[in-house]
Amino acid sequence: MVRLTEPDDEDIEIALCVNAGELLDAKVAFQLALGNIEPFTLKKMDSWDPDHRDVAVNISILFYLLFLPIIKEKRK
Repeated sequence: MVRLTEPDDEDIEIALCVNAGELLDAKVAFQLALGNIEPFTLKKMDSWDPDHRDVAVNISILFYLLFLPIIKEKRK
């Protein structure tokens, strides 16, 4: 869990959010949100970064998703 804003009253925040989990380091929480870290063991699984993504791969995936229905239709 990472707080989006600092709480006004720390005691109330702790009482209301005990079921949300423990506070994580911001870098760990970010990698967890990206899916680069396994959520239970926190083991690194990938190193994907939205700021340094491979554009060629994204274009080929987009091409596949756009034209797959057309290709399937022509094969019938």
